[in-house]
Amino acid sequence: MKQINFIILIILFSTISYSQEYNIIPLLKQLEQGEILSVKKEVQRLLIRNAGDPSLLFVDALVTENGENAVKKFINITDKYPQSKYADAAIFRLYSYYYAIGSYQTAAKYFERLKIEYPTSPYIKSASQNVSLLIDEQEEEMEKEVISKENLSPIKNTNNFKYTIQTGAFSIAGNAESLKRDFERNNFSVQIKEKNVGGTTFYIVLAGRYATEDEARDNLNLIFEKFNITGRIVPLEN
Repeated sequence: MKQINFIILIILFSTISYSQEYNIIPLLKQLEQGEILSVKKEVQRLLIRNAGDPSLLFVDALVTENGENAVKKFINITDKYPQSKYADAAIFRLYSYYYAIGSYQTAAKYFERLKIEYPTSPYIKSASQNVSLLIDEQEEEMEKEVISKENLSPIKNTNNFKYTIQTGAFSIAGNAESLKRDFERNNFSVQIKEKNVGGTTFYIVLAGRYATEDEARDNLNLIFEKFNITGRIVPLEN
């Protein structure tokens, strides 16, 4: 079955009418066509005249390149505008983000919030596709942490890379590519991996290859200083 893009899901599920909010469907369609820069400029222009419009704030969050900043914007929508047309979509986006980066407990909390606060939301079905895997993946993460702690002895072969740093997860490929270029300009080896969450494809940016967790941890500080990004050490997949 063909995967349904997150932007398309938003368009299809936006059936409730909120006349006070700006109609962002044309902007979402532009995003679907890859016109990210045009949408960025347009939404900033529109926010000058429609400050605080939750629909426009939702689009602004979608096109925000820094994943952590985007999360803050989605949280702002869910907390300040719970009656917004896109409030449930914002919660689903938070669920998807945390699932994509491997923070399964946080993802589960947002899924529960989606069910409780928006019981008729069509996003519940999309999220449910992955919820059955949450417990298994949480247990797998715990096992990896135990194995990792049991193997902290120095590795003599510096080519035996075991870790990398996860620096962002994006539903828009262009944002992931932009962050990748920033890291490459600073001499980091970078790769982008795709992960599907509830029908949404996320692009995970992984920076560096490290033999030990200590080496990776040193680069966490460097990444924060250079890019203001709080990374996460993860096992390097072959």
